Amino acid sequence: MPQPFGIRFESVCKKFGAVTVIPSLDLEIASGERLVLLGPSGCGKTTIMRMIAGLEQPATGKIYMGGRMVNDIDARERNVAMVFQNYALYPHMTVFENMAFSLKMRKLSKAEIGKRILAAADKLGLGALLERKPRELSGGQRQRVALGRAIVQQSPYFLLDEPLSNLDAQLRTGARNELVDLHETYPSTMVYVTHDQVEAMTIGQRIAVLNKGQVQQIGTPGEIYNHPANRFVATFIGNPQMNMLPVHIGDNGMVLAGQSLILPPGMMSELRQNIEHEAWLGIRPEGAVLQGPDDVGFNGGAGITIEGEYLRSEYLGAVFVHHVAVQQHRLQIAMPRPVSIPPHSAASVFVPFEQLHWFEQGESERRIPLSGQYSIITPSPGPVLVS
Repeated sequence: MPQPFGIRFESVCKKFGAVTVIPSLDLEIASGERLVLLGPSGCGKTTIMRMIAGLEQPATGKIYMGGRMVNDIDARERNVAMVFQNYALYPHMTVFENMAFSLKMRKLSKAEIGKRILAAADKLGLGALLERKPRELSGGQRQRVALGRAIVQQSPYFLLDEPLSNLDAQLRTGARNELVDLHETYPSTMVYVTHDQVEAMTIGQRIAVLNKGQVQQIGTPGEIYNHPANRFVATFIGNPQMNMLPVHIGDNGMVLAGQSLILPPGMMSELRQNIEHEAWLGIRPEGAVLQGPDDVGFNGGAGITIEGEYLRSEYLGAVFVHHVAVQQHRLQIAMPRPVSIPPHSAASVFVPFEQLHWFEQGESERRIPLSGQYSIITPSPGPVLVS
């Protein structure tokens, strides 16, 4: 039985003229959840939101809201509240009047309008600003007014199209927390559009990662980060992004940038069941350890050791991002400490077996799922160079 305020797309296709922007979309949003549509510019995420709102119509397929097909339902009848990227406040109206406008159009009583606005203003810290006009507000205050205008509608559907993109970094952090708190207070079905992975990871209960109008993966932030469905998702989520290296899987191990590395027999067996010889090896920057020739040996258990050339480091406050060249490839290693390695000196990158991610080469570039149940072997002291 469909949930009371869920949203479902069934084989939805959207075209603008001869250009297909959504080839075929199947997506289900649970009633009352916070779903984030995440992807690069032009991937179709805003178009999906506009189809929910009724501002765009699908070429084919069906859209259901609350169990009812809404393809032919006018936008005004869908009971949807939206927050736009540019806030869309009326400049000649006060904060109170902006928040009250949609309620007046619905012919609510003055008492009910005042009650809703005061409750939302108290929650958003707008009580002292109700008589000001938008030009007298900061960017963060305008953003809260736009949220308040949507909240007072008490709609079962709450759509947000990159509402924080105009705020500076400090304001965005506070606004993300406010949005999560607001959703817990007003548990409507929230669909949030963004290209910012940090917003997606901190706001979304689930994330739908899109590329070229197609859902690449949908899951919780933890599922998306730890078990990306394909190479695109793996490199789109994470900052710094996941390192990707082409490798050749041989009979006894793998060859990476001219270095022959030994893998556990169980891992080798599973890899050969899924691929012929070529694959992508993914390494999260925080999943590896960098050491120079004079540093103490590794104490990270079983794994692989990749030899390279240390280039430089970036200090980001919480971490150092170290850059290492491995032939024509570059690895980024995120660590909480600096390293005493002169630039352009030899360096070793150690990666535990459990931190290795595998992806097919070819059109799909899908993740190769491995069991992780391998007998522990002692890592070799270093790679063997292959001519």
